[in-house]
Amino acid sequence: TLSLRPELAATLRIGTQTGALASLVSGSGPTCAFLTRDGSAAVAVAAALAQSDTCRSAIATHGPVAGARVT
Repeated sequence: TLSLRPELAATLRIGTQTGALASLVSGSGPTCAFLTRDGSAAVAVAAALAQSDTCRSAIATHGPVAGARVT
């Protein structure tokens, strides 16, 4: 995806620089997702992305996900 849409690298970089533990591009590039340690980190990442000119919108979500874990 990054070879087809290299501008997505800036979006991923902003997310990880503001506290995301990991990031990924979903599909052919319309959606990026960021894994954070907790809800407040998710809010911080979403705020940084919303203030940047690299994405149209950013939404922080959270919740317990049964079976999910970071390895």
